Formats: sequence, structure tokens, C-alpha cells
Amino acid sequence: NVAVLTEKYLADLSASKKHLVVLDGYLEQESAHHIVCRKCSAWRNSKPESRRLVVMTSMSLGAKSKYHEDQEIKLREHTVPSWTLEEYLHAAEHEEVYQLVEPVLDMDRSTTAYLDVNDPDELTEKEEKIQCNYYVAGGSCRSERSLRYSA
Repeated sequence: NVAVLTEKYLADLSASKKHLVVLDGYLEQESAHHIVCRKCSAWRNSKPESRRLVVMTSMSLGAKSKYHEDQEIKLREHTVPSWTLEEYLHAAEHEEVYQLVEPVLDMDRSTTAYLDVNDPDELTEKEEKIQCNYYVAGGSCRSERSLRYSA
């Protein structure tokens, strides 16, 4: 049961420390997400001086059709624009930054043939890893590039 699991997770957090819980990938149409969000909101409201809750969605929440509910849970909208591929590549020029993210850039390089990325022969290994992961993580939706099908 999602409610029980959420309550157990939140109960296991130390009461003597400050906490930030991030609910990532929230979908309004998923009833389980509503349950988790309500449980997390109640947890946050029980000790607001040391608890924070961030609900992240990749989709716009649209019009405030639930204005009173949003006010009750103290919802504040904050829009963060997606980074461009150029911004990711620029950040990766800093070796300290790249070393932090490199462990999760684990896409199989052989898949680049199926992705509309720059010619892999013209890219460094670092650039190719970043381009592939950027594409899979949503860059394909944010650009005019599309998946190439090869027969």
C-alpha cells in the first residue's frame, strides 16, 4: 500500500534533523501520486520549521483549478527552464562537474546509431556520452531532432 510505505519512509527520517523531501515525477492523473503528496504534505506541516517538500513535475500544472487546495498545501510554482545541450557541454568542460555526473552517463555507445545526435566520429567520448544522455533524458522532446529509424 503506497500510503503505508510513504508513512514508513517519512517516519524513518530523523526527527532531530532538517529534511527536504523531493517528490520527483509527480503526475496529477495518478491517484497514488496524490496519496503520496498528501502524506508528505501532512509530514511537512507537522513540523514546518525543519521540514520542506518539493513536488516536481515535467509538465505544466496549468490553470489554478484547485486554488484553495493549492493554498492549503502552500503550493508555489517555480519554473526552471531546461538546460540546452550547449549548456550541458559547457558545464562538462569543468572536470570537477563532469566527474560528478560521469557515473550516470552509462548509455551504451552502440545505441548512438539510432539517435539523431552529431556524428559520433566527430565527438569526443565525453561529448558523445553527454549528447546521448541529453537526448534520452528529454532533449529529443525539446528539439526538432527525432528518432531515426534504420532498416
